[in-house]
Amino acid sequence: MTVRHVRVGDVLRLERTKITPDPAAAYRQIGVYSWGKGIIENEAIPGAELSKVTYYRFPPNALILSNIQAWEAAIAVSTERQAEEFIASQRFLPYVPIREGEVEARYLLHFFLSDPGMVLIRKASPGTVTRNRTLGMKAFEDLVVPLPDVTAQSVMVGRLDQLADIATLIERQRAVAVALPQAARNEIFSKLV
Repeated sequence: MTVRHVRVGDVLRLERTKITPDPAAAYRQIGVYSWGKGIIENEAIPGAELSKVTYYRFPPNALILSNIQAWEAAIAVSTERQAEEFIASQRFLPYVPIREGEVEARYLLHFFLSDPGMVLIRKASPGTVTRNRTLGMKAFEDLVVPLPDVTAQSVMVGRLDQLADIATLIERQRAVAVALPQAARNEIFSKLV
């Protein structure tokens, strides 16, 4: 497999559309969970209750990084539905491929969630205090990442997504297994009281 090493800013561009919230309209905001756990979908609130930051629409299939928590893997990929129904504050940076068929956002998601990828993200998030490690857009765009051809990227993404699905299923089963003894106790003793 041939792998090129490319500057992020040569294959991705920031893409978002600024909006002016209507105080009477309802808006749903996104957030990004840390440790690669996906996008947070918040409940709708009136535009009048939004904080006084800048808000944007973002595209589907965008690599979204939280600029204040990317250093702890607050990175995800947006879906079509999320792009249609949600907005994001200036704290979330949505990146899309510059050229069609060159890079998959999910490939870069998996890369940046890996140990070598997190080293780079943390390098682009300078700061001495944990909560002051803001991802610099230029520093992120200047990172150099390995980029195989798009077919190899798709194969890797397919396998890594499968493993992530299995891990999620195991986590859910573990949560049920942990809850079972307490549920059994509650069932038995609630009948005796």
